[in-house]
Amino acid sequence: MLGLVQNGVGASILTPIISLLIILGAISTAVNIISGIVTRCVNAVERRMDRSAKKAQEHLGRNAVFTAIFTFRAFAIAQFGLMTVVKKGYAYLGYAAFITLFVPFVVHAVATKGKEI
Repeated sequence: MLGLVQNGVGASILTPIISLLIILGAISTAVNIISGIVTRCVNAVERRMDRSAKKAQEHLGRNAVFTAIFTFRAFAIAQFGLMTVVKKGYAYLGYAAFITLFVPFVVHAVATKGKEI
């Protein structure tokens, strides 16, 4: 988009506007992603709680804690670079998948003698 605007009519006016819209879109997406993961985590924690009075009383605090955690994680990923995180993370992701997916699948298949696969 920015390339088209810079080479077209009204480039001096439209280039800053498009740049600002790209930045606002990135911020909006980040806010929505963090909000979604915070909501899911808080709901998961509150589902395990017994008393509804305690849920309502500490709901805002849990939201603040999870928001701080996920905002810090996003900031850390931005600081270290996504490719570095992906390169290191994928090395361990294979091991994690082996332990959490493959081994239980094989154990279940052996235990049920292949009837429930």
